[in-house]
Amino acid sequence: MAEAHSAQLACYLKSGVKLFSDDEGFHFELNVPPPRLVARRTRRYFRNFVTRIVKWVHPLHPSAAALIPIGLGAIVLRSKPDSWLRSGPFSNFVWKIVEKMPLFETFSPYRSFQIAGSSAVVGAIGSAGIVAAERFILRNLLRYHGWLREDGRTVKRSFTTKAVFTILTFFKLHNPSLYSWQTSLPRMPVPPLAETCQKFLKSVSPLLSPEEFQKVQAMADEFQRKEGPTLQFYLWIKSWWSNNYVTDFWENYVYLLGRSSIMINSNYYILDIVPGPPTKNQCARAGNIAHHFMRFKRNIDYEQPMDLLMKVPPWCMKQYERMFSTTRLPGRQIDTIKHFDEEESSHVVVVRKGLYFAFDVVHPNGELLSPWEIEEQMTAVMTQADALAAQPGGAERLVASLTSWDRTKWAEARDKLANFPVNSRTLDIIDRAVFVVILEDQLPSDLNSIAKSAMSGDGSTRWFDKSINLIVFPEGTATLNCEHSWADAPVIAHLVECSFIPGRPEFGGMYREDGRNVEVVHKKFSSAPRPKQLQWVINEDVKADIGQALVAAKELIDDTNITILQFDSKNDEIKGFGKAVMKRAGISPDGFVQMAMQLAYYKTYHKPALTYESSVTRFFREGRTETNRSCTPESCEFVRLVVAGASRSEQARALRHAVETHKENALQCMTGHGVDRHLFALYIVSVGKKTPSEFLQAWRDMPWVLSTSQVPQWQTPMCNPKNPDHAKTFCPGGGFGPVAKDGYGVSYMVLEDSIFFHISSKPSQTDPEPFIRNLKASLFDMRDLLMEFK
Repeated sequence: MAEAHSAQLACYLKSGVKLFSDDEGFHFELNVPPPRLVARRTRRYFRNFVTRIVKWVHPLHPSAAALIPIGLGAIVLRSKPDSWLRSGPFSNFVWKIVEKMPLFETFSPYRSFQIAGSSAVVGAIGSAGIVAAERFILRNLLRYHGWLREDGRTVKRSFTTKAVFTILTFFKLHNPSLYSWQTSLPRMPVPPLAETCQKFLKSVSPLLSPEEFQKVQAMADEFQRKEGPTLQFYLWIKSWWSNNYVTDFWENYVYLLGRSSIMINSNYYILDIVPGPPTKNQCARAGNIAHHFMRFKRNIDYEQPMDLLMKVPPWCMKQYERMFSTTRLPGRQIDTIKHFDEEESSHVVVVRKGLYFAFDVVHPNGELLSPWEIEEQMTAVMTQADALAAQPGGAERLVASLTSWDRTKWAEARDKLANFPVNSRTLDIIDRAVFVVILEDQLPSDLNSIAKSAMSGDGSTRWFDKSINLIVFPEGTATLNCEHSWADAPVIAHLVECSFIPGRPEFGGMYREDGRNVEVVHKKFSSAPRPKQLQWVINEDVKADIGQALVAAKELIDDTNITILQFDSKNDEIKGFGKAVMKRAGISPDGFVQMAMQLAYYKTYHKPALTYESSVTRFFREGRTETNRSCTPESCEFVRLVVAGASRSEQARALRHAVETHKENALQCMTGHGVDRHLFALYIVSVGKKTPSEFLQAWRDMPWVLSTSQVPQWQTPMCNPKNPDHAKTFCPGGGFGPVAKDGYGVSYMVLEDSIFFHISSKPSQTDPEPFIRNLKASLFDMRDLLMEFK
């Protein structure tokens, strides 16, 4: 049976030459791709070639880059022999160089070819010079961040900002490809050592006693005198030869070297859109979203520019490369991220009741399966899986629990698993899948349960190593579970807007009255390839590993609490919450929410909390995130005044001052002048150079009691929040696990008239209810304060 199944899966193996041996001797196989596949590859190579040309010459328009050498050759060829173009000092210099070129003698009988060719070479060099000059100009223009402090409403745009934006808009006229701007983006600067230490000391001053602060201050002074300058020099050197001095360190040391379970500790979840799924048909919803995922992937593969609202200035788009067809492979010491190109990955893996199936989502001619065709495949999987699940099953239906285990133990178990050829093929198919779809058979009772299911399931139903797990529940509710090492949440939030929302009626709709997708069948192919079941062979050793992984997963899941809070204008008790009200009051929505969390934590524990807020650094090449330290002396002063019962006017002034400080710190983070990524990179260098630092160790040992993040909304022009029909349709965001055992993980989404919170904690260490109650009370009180003192 297993041998027959392996033959069925041959379509997923890469074409080419294969040489292998067994007990019967050596075997040689030559797999010749069919003409249709050859045509697809030819089109792909041509498309990639054109895309590379566009990237090579950007920001110069490709036609201009071609016309310069051609035009110069034509002009020189038509000019008179005694003109300066043919006989001047520069032309004589060029001629001497061209004479030494290998092809010069070949065309010696054809004088006109020599003249035109040498002129074209000069023109090509000139084009390259123009490209280099334009990139230099752009790189310096993009270092200007003064526009971030000029919102156009309270602070008018300066002449410099207008000039910079005008020039950038001119360069974007020819609609470059997705990654065209990468080579023009500036590298992230290494902040001055004294500046970072000063900011760090200021941020921890309200968290430490006077004696503790003096001790840390002495460490910082000694660090700046002794090992600090040497470590800073190494970072400065690295910033010149690498695209980003911190990103590779961050990916490897924060994510891939981590040995604990990535379930809850690293992966995060995204919830379905509000007001709910556009269809109650589970397979129809899965097929529709999967189709839109593939359309999004195709735009990435074809390097089509993303239609983001943030058009000027451009952001780094590097994170999009590994969104699909990506797997985090476990290692005994360090994990690796494996990405497959579109030729190697054109199928999805579907999991139903612990049974695995795979099918192609691309037709033989390269066209995508329609939502209706993918729905048919999902229905076939569900029918077959439900029939098989009625039969007795064993540990083979719990294999995914291994991906929730300790990474070193999972690496060892994976090696045991891969010893069987059937398992090795199944693992390869899962690894190469564009993404994984889980068709759940039960819908959780409430939003909190849906969030926890999306985060972890029961520990055996999510393939946590895949970049994206699409989880679809009965009645059409869909969620995502995402591996974190390859990219950050804003990229996934963009994907959700482009794939979850289009099925809604107010956005065109794609479903029939019976809830199914509109029937669209490819003209040349009457039916798509049917799903194939993937098989596992589980011996007693692997079975024992699965049992241990399940026990560990259950302990982690049981010790994780997730609470979803929603504040919106539909609730009369809390009417007035939302971005619109805060902006009318002239206060930053993000800063408002952060101050509410500071106040809530102090009311709960009677002390301030070291707070992590994620801030993007995608204005720089390969930038990811920086930490905005939300607990500041200004925020603590606001909290002190509220707790002490100071006058309302004093509280209002302190609140605005704290929010302005928070906003300025966020801008510092976005422009490469944060604290923690710099100290993190210095710490990694100190470990690598075996230069211990008491100061850096003290920084590292401070736990993030509050780990927070805001999920962006309305990143594409498809959604207009001013449109009443659009405003009621949105994604409430997602969440992640707490960083500190006795802390909270808080993700929030601030909309025009509502706020969503995703609050996670460990019940064995922390009771979340008092914090949640105080958060509600703080939001109410601060809202009233805003209304009273606008």
